[in-house]
Amino acid sequence: MSLPTAQSLEFLMQGFDQTQQLPSMDQLSHGSTTSPPHNGQEFGTGNTPSDGANYGFELWNTESFWEDYLRPVPDTPIHLEISSNDPQLDPNILKSREDEAERIAYLFHQQTCHTLSIQEESDQNPWSMLIWPLAKEYPALWHGIAALTCFCMAKQQPQLRVDGGRHVQRSAQLLSENIDKGDIPLDAALAATLVLGFAETWDYENSLTGINHIRAAGNILSQVLSAQSSMVVRSEEQASIEFLYNTWTYMDVLARFTSSEIFPTYSTNTPIPHWNELGWNTSNLDPLMGYSTSFFPTMRRVADLINKVRATPRNSPAIISQALELKRAIENWTPPVDLEALDDPSPNMTDAIQTAEAYRWSTLCLLYQAVPELPNLTSYGELAQKILIYLATIPLNSTTIIVHILPLMVAGCDAVEDEDRDFVRERWRAMSRRMVTGVVDRCLKITEEVWKRREEYLWARGLSVSGNGLKVNTAALQDTSTLSNDIANFINFGTSPGGMTTSSGGTPANPRNIHRANGFPISAAFKKGVDTLTRSGCREYTVRGRLHWLGVMKDWNCQVMLG
Repeated sequence: MSLPTAQSLEFLMQGFDQTQQLPSMDQLSHGSTTSPPHNGQEFGTGNTPSDGANYGFELWNTESFWEDYLRPVPDTPIHLEISSNDPQLDPNILKSREDEAERIAYLFHQQTCHTLSIQEESDQNPWSMLIWPLAKEYPALWHGIAALTCFCMAKQQPQLRVDGGRHVQRSAQLLSENIDKGDIPLDAALAATLVLGFAETWDYENSLTGINHIRAAGNILSQVLSAQSSMVVRSEEQASIEFLYNTWTYMDVLARFTSSEIFPTYSTNTPIPHWNELGWNTSNLDPLMGYSTSFFPTMRRVADLINKVRATPRNSPAIISQALELKRAIENWTPPVDLEALDDPSPNMTDAIQTAEAYRWSTLCLLYQAVPELPNLTSYGELAQKILIYLATIPLNSTTIIVHILPLMVAGCDAVEDEDRDFVRERWRAMSRRMVTGVVDRCLKITEEVWKRREEYLWARGLSVSGNGLKVNTAALQDTSTLSNDIANFINFGTSPGGMTTSSGGTPANPRNIHRANGFPISAAFKKGVDTLTRSGCREYTVRGRLHWLGVMKDWNCQVMLG
């Protein structure tokens, strides 16, 4: 049976309940040679850069993906695109090509691998131990890794962005050709697709989530898992498949939080089963998800619900009911590890547990910001403080800092006091120095834009914000008729998050009067004075509004991968 072609992969995208022929064991496996490929396929046999890969419009939208990458690719021949079998090959060009391959290998092992894994030891890093040997065999994967490595360093050396774009183009072209001819096993094709997805998000001048590559990888992964069920797989191949599955899950879940594209909804009937159906262990420390592996399916459901909320004008009873189910799942989840049962737990394990808790509370905070109708006794600010405390217990030299983007974005935007905001800024800057890619720098800019918008929003309506909560700014307040209804309701009926507030008549306000003022279903299940603005109908602070970091991304037309 043949490896899926471009056409069969496109057919799979039309519905995840569709099934295809399973590949043979030979197509899933690969040799053990570790020497770099020196055939003409690695660097091409032509002198003209080719067009991007064509995986079918539904699966691989090359028009949108290559729009930026094709611009910097020169029309003149590139030395890496010349075959080493060419008898006219200039020895200097061959030497230059070999030098670049050595630099790519060095930078990949010294920098890129550690930006993709929280594993402390190099001999435990799956990118070095599992993916690099594959890259030496399959040029499509090698060029993808070369692109990833170039983009990883492009902020410090901008000229590498051009090289990264060229490697992306070559990788996708070879991947398409190899799939059509059946010349690449599924695990290598899956690895190359995931690497291209990371490369797209790491490009310093782009703000994308790699959605097309994630979709393509999902289809390849479904075939890998289907094939595995009918084969005997060697232990090293099993480790590679599990690693690629987890890497795809990490990318798929985090991309859903910020992508404006529609993702397929996964359920128990899809060709991509969950870990428990596969009999895999989710309690081990994952290179990217840490101890949050079993929590990521819940995060996926929350992200999908947020996208549904953003696409609708109101939260229906069905949405609220689904959110309540997710809220209970989040609150009941715990990291699947007990350090007391371990003989010699490492500091990295402790950091991973704290990171898992930061992910858990960040997800709950986002759920509240999507569905403020959920009863709770905690404000956004209090949840943000809890998340920041978890992050503060993790030193800046911890390897887990590379996966703190989502919790720091969620909590950082709700920071109010100057000291907390300074802490958030320093965390972003420390992560930027560690991770090198442009993702973190964009996140800091978005965070500061959220702070700016919220301050301007409140001042324009006669309010100011401080660590003690919202206060009426009598100097700025000229006429309550100019205030939006939600702010007027706050002034006349609400209480500040920081303490008691009086009504406009000077008497203590009753927070339950907010229900009568605007119809929001406040009850005794809500903490008094919590998130009064949001619960008085102010959607600007929710995931639908321009005062939320998702609103800033929408206005700026960027989709930052929070990982």
